[in-house]
Amino acid sequence: MDTFGNASLLWNERVNRGIPAIASALATGTIEGKHMAIDIALGFDHWDIIIDTVEEILAEYPSDPHALAVKVMYGSEDALHGVSREDALAILDGMFEDVPHTARFVDESIADMKMTWGHEFLHPLTSISLEECAVGMNSTTLLELFPNFMCEDIPEVYNPRELAVVVFGAAEGYALDARIEATRALAERYPQMTIIATGGALATEKTEGDLIYDALPEYQDRIVVDPKARDTIGNALFVADWLKKNVHVGNLLILTSTWHVVRASVALRGVLKREGMVSIIK
Repeated sequence: MDTFGNASLLWNERVNRGIPAIASALATGTIEGKHMAIDIALGFDHWDIIIDTVEEILAEYPSDPHALAVKVMYGSEDALHGVSREDALAILDGMFEDVPHTARFVDESIADMKMTWGHEFLHPLTSISLEECAVGMNSTTLLELFPNFMCEDIPEVYNPRELAVVVFGAAEGYALDARIEATRALAERYPQMTIIATGGALATEKTEGDLIYDALPEYQDRIVVDPKARDTIGNALFVADWLKKNVHVGNLLILTSTWHVVRASVALRGVLKREGMVSIIK
């Protein structure tokens, strides 16, 4: 059996066979063997082997997507000797120029990893005060259904480069004003974020999307208006169509009132699934 075959068998056996499998992969003397060695070493936390092999590859192929992705992903977690989180993020900036597709994947993965390890997805994230976020969840019925409900600040570690926020419209009044103020806070925090303002004219003379647009003149160059949707499903259909034309966006935030979060997220996930799109909702 060839060297790659031996390495594969050793990897499949797993138990205490990490080093021999890595050695077999490296013995090929090829770039493919080095990539395989990195992937095996990741399974056994052999960080010294990983960074040494990554640096060997980058010395010969500076824009190698796999090596760069590994260096940034695990360097950002301080797992690789000699690579700090700041170093990793600086490398990621360069990747957006050299290997943009890989850079977007790594950027999304880092954001998702931080959120998964450190935060509860079941709790709505908020950019306004926690007390305001909780308005509407203080009824006896809702507290019985969601006894552990709490709002949570959007964590600082969540900072993807390719991000859009869907702002659900509402009739003029407190609900719409609160959503607009939350949108303004998010727009300031995420300078590259696209704002999707959704909602037709139901209880208003202007469409709800246009009301959101008019209230944020300083960010109008980043706002996409959906003027026709008459319900949450209509909003979701517009968003799905927009995402098809903007496939680079890998993260989608929902901005709405607390009581509307479940319906909005279920509608969006359902429509995206029907359209064969991976759910990227946060």
